Amino acid sequence: MIALDCAALVLALLAAYQLCATLLAPRYGGLEPFAHYAWLMWVVVPTWLTALRFVGLCRPATYRSSASMFAALAKAHLIASLVLFATMYLAMRPDVSRSLLQTFIVTGFVLLALEKLAARFMIGWLAPCLRVLVVGQRPAADSCLSVLSAEPHRGIEVVGVIAADESIAGTNATGNGAGTTHEHWSRALGAFSTDEVVAVAPFGKAASFEALADACAERGLVFRMLVTMPRPAVGSYQVEDLGGGACLISLETVPNDALQLTAKRLLDVAGALVGLVLCALVYPWYALQIARESPGPVFFRQQRRGRNGRQFTLYKFRTMHLDAEWRLPELMARNQMNGHMFKLRDDPRVTPTGRFMRRAHLDELPQFWNVLRGEMSLVGTRPPTPAEVAQYRAAHLRRLSIKPGITGLWQISGNGTVSDFEKVVRLDCEYIDNWSLWRDAKILGKTVTKVVTLGGW
Repeated sequence: MIALDCAALVLALLAAYQLCATLLAPRYGGLEPFAHYAWLMWVVVPTWLTALRFVGLCRPATYRSSASMFAALAKAHLIASLVLFATMYLAMRPDVSRSLLQTFIVTGFVLLALEKLAARFMIGWLAPCLRVLVVGQRPAADSCLSVLSAEPHRGIEVVGVIAADESIAGTNATGNGAGTTHEHWSRALGAFSTDEVVAVAPFGKAASFEALADACAERGLVFRMLVTMPRPAVGSYQVEDLGGGACLISLETVPNDALQLTAKRLLDVAGALVGLVLCALVYPWYALQIARESPGPVFFRQQRRGRNGRQFTLYKFRTMHLDAEWRLPELMARNQMNGHMFKLRDDPRVTPTGRFMRRAHLDELPQFWNVLRGEMSLVGTRPPTPAEVAQYRAAHLRRLSIKPGITGLWQISGNGTVSDFEKVVRLDCEYIDNWSLWRDAKILGKTVTKVVTLGGW
């Protein structure tokens, strides 16, 4: 697929140039020879390949339906196109024809779509035909057969089923179990012409197929094991080979894609540097304002809980009078949040300029220091105080399983829109379960809109 993607992108750039040279250049002029634009391939190909991988177009499951395939392609194409135009802007290359780039965006999407569509129809034909023998008890074997039939890209033909307790009707079976010794398994395998053997084992029973694995190794057959694990309420299982026959099966309930998390961290660092520049510009003006309205420190420091309970010091511009913490108990009765959070629209502890800072979300600019230090992220869950966490139930702690963020789903929903803590937890868990770089980008875009319209309080 990577090779086909590269070919489609190069062909799309050539086609775009040819279209511009034929249709646009005679009328508008200014198109250089193609050699002048050949360097674009070094930008286009890596950018699009990275975007295609991020949206899952290197995973066979994405090709199971045309709708999911085209949705992923459209998302990847939009991301890569934005990166391409941003690169051209930052590189200050006015010699690159805008018409060429715009035409490439169209031809690139068309050729990639045709390539993906052809791949979807040809993937079963291109896959090698593997003859597979299934070993296991009736319910587990039936489940394995349904899983294999849903994977047409593997090119699998099930040649038979050996039941551990009885024959499975309707299949090419050998009858009652095949025994547990190496000799018995060797004789059983000899009755079939197969390339691979898939053993279906319930959790904790995998070791009982050691003799079967040895018999497969002796014959040069691929031995696979489908281990049935407890069905998780959230997350997915990942397997890592530790060597010596030991495999580490992990139930991962948080995003764990190293490449995407690295990209998220790079985005955090870049955003933090920009945010700290803005913080430095705002600081002199706000220091004068807060000194006049409420003499004291410009920054507000507070202990918060981060990823998996890590404690850190959160920084904000101080927007309240110095006695704010002491006056909190008398305001608890007016709390507009139901649950383990406090938020009050007309909080009397807020200074006049601090009220504007909150509306414009400028009070959060110092938090970019927390982002740069790796304690927070641009997008995540709201960082709670230790006192709030002390009141959490077990189900609430899952919102602490990722880095907290300056913004997130709850923040962009609008102040007062979600006033129940349980709904905040559900939003946080939804973000964790469906996290992607694309979703972070959308949340950041909505956050910018909210800041521009002064939607905070």
